[in-house]
Amino acid sequence: MLTLQLADTIDNIVVTLREKTTLSNPYYLFVFEHITTKEQVKFVSRTDLSAYPDRFNEFAVAISIFTSPGQYIYRIYEQASSTNTDPTGLNEVENGRASVIATTQFAPTEYSPSTQFKTYAG
Repeated sequence: MLTLQLADTIDNIVVTLREKTTLSNPYYLFVFEHITTKEQVKFVSRTDLSAYPDRFNEFAVAISIFTSPGQYIYRIYEQASSTNTDPTGLNEVENGRASVIATTQFAPTEYSPSTQFKTYAG
């Protein structure tokens, strides 16, 4: 599962794309779909930051493209175009879940009530 923090400006994600990639020097289309709202976030990247791209691939993600925290299903496609954001007909090379965590975490309100007991010595 990928984890992204909305508090960050840029976060890196690590995936394994080489196993199913068939193009020699592809651009990758990343599609994130919010599980509840069905809102989609898409971007295209070719810049692999990994020192070992045959083992894993690392990409920088601009967190500002995510407008709402929550759980997402992500799909990554290979393509020859640097601008296409339509996954129709593209080869899917990886999919999974991503969690986008809110900037401020929920903090429950704690109460310390005073308890008084009445007892009777009968």
